[in-house]
Amino acid sequence: MANVLDTAEIDAGTVRIEPIATDLAALIRTVVRDELSDSGNPIQVIGPQFCFVYIDPLRFERVIVNLVENAIKFYRSGQVIVVELQQDLDGTTRLSVTDQGLEFRMIAVKRY
Repeated sequence: MANVLDTAEIDAGTVRIEPIATDLAALIRTVVRDELSDSGNPIQVIGPQFCFVYIDPLRFERVIVNLVENAIKFYRSGQVIVVELQQDLDGTTRLSVTDQGLEFRMIAVKRY
């Protein structure tokens, strides 16, 4: 239901983003432990102990859940889903979710 409400807010242009200083590393660990551990899939979290950024933690939690749930959909037995957080010296922060499931490739489509 929350996703339907979010979509309606986006369509109406009334989405409110409320960024606050958030420990993204702690948020990721909490989301994986509390919301995604029931999947039965091995999920490895890699990254710094702390990583403070200005984000809307409620909205970003949904981003994390969505990325990991997509990896779970394409999970193959014996593989590990990796959630990695990196923060560069220049302050750039990267979150990646990697799985070894089905591979998607870009293909060229000829237009007529």
